[in-house]
Amino acid sequence: MSETSGPVIDEMVMNLDPDNLSRDRALPLHAQIAAHLRQLIHAGMLPNGSRLPAEGDLTRQFRVARGTIRAAMSTLIEEGLIERAHGNIALTRQQLQQ
Repeated sequence: MSETSGPVIDEMVMNLDPDNLSRDRALPLHAQIAAHLRQLIHAGMLPNGSRLPAEGDLTRQFRVARGTIRAAMSTLIEEGLIERAHGNIALTRQQLQQ
């Protein structure tokens, strides 16, 4: 599996402005972050094998706790959209055609 990453992918993932995260909405923060990443994956903006930014980078960007990022990643793992690779790196996964 390819581990492509770089400024373009980081910029797309980080494009969600933390000020646009609603801390008083019924939708939890981790679900909002997962929805953003899911949208990028489904739109093909994060191709198969793309490396997502590290948890620490995401916590700083979104100004949330590491547990919030882990919950968002766990949701995407359960959905089969990302997987953990060696070294706890999150990579997008190719989806099965239905």
